[in-house]
Amino acid sequence: MDNSDISNFYKEGYLISLENSKALSKVADQAAGSSEFGIATSLNILAAEEAIKSVAILTKFYFPEFENEHLKPIFSDHPIKHKNIIAFTFIIDFYIDTIYNAYLELQQEFKKIEFLPEVQKRAIKNNTPTLNRNINWILEQKSKKLSFNELFEWWNTANKEKNHGFYVDKKNNTWHNPRLISKESYEKGKTYTLNLIDYCEHLEHLYNDPALKGKIKTTVNIGNTD
Repeated sequence: MDNSDISNFYKEGYLISLENSKALSKVADQAAGSSEFGIATSLNILAAEEAIKSVAILTKFYFPEFENEHLKPIFSDHPIKHKNIIAFTFIIDFYIDTIYNAYLELQQEFKKIEFLPEVQKRAIKNNTPTLNRNINWILEQKSKKLSFNELFEWWNTANKEKNHGFYVDKKNNTWHNPRLISKESYEKGKTYTLNLIDYCEHLEHLYNDPALKGKIKTTVNIGNTD
């Protein structure tokens, strides 16, 4: 493949992974609607895995220097995959904080725009639609953002929980029944996954913003160091 084909290849992979994530989340909700919360929990974790996979693929699309060896485990080894998922969750969290801090540095400039006549204010905002959309999204995330520590704790047990949701198991002469997984447990995991899908959908807008791309590139370079 030439460079153009390779670029389109990763863009296609991002879109497929994101759509698959949404499909798995939808089916998880259908299982929960039938009170099959074990299966729903497992499908929800699979949806989160696919969402994070889309982040890795999109990062490769926008930043070709992102090393392939960091991408490969996302598709294969489960323990390594979950370590990479935790790393990408951290990067998403870091994006939000980095961009929010950049906004705070420019906050006074943004406030000045609000005092301009309506025609000028509209013209400025129309000329910077991506920046305005990204800033509004970041402010929304900061107002509702889940703690990274919560996400980290959930991911640390996600693979085990995924197996518990799908399979009957035996331990210490007792049986684990997936159907005993609670609605509350599923709903908690669903909140994390829906937030991740939202992050992954918006990430393309962040990557496309010239004002933010340099700051994001720094996090990619951090991710490429061992």
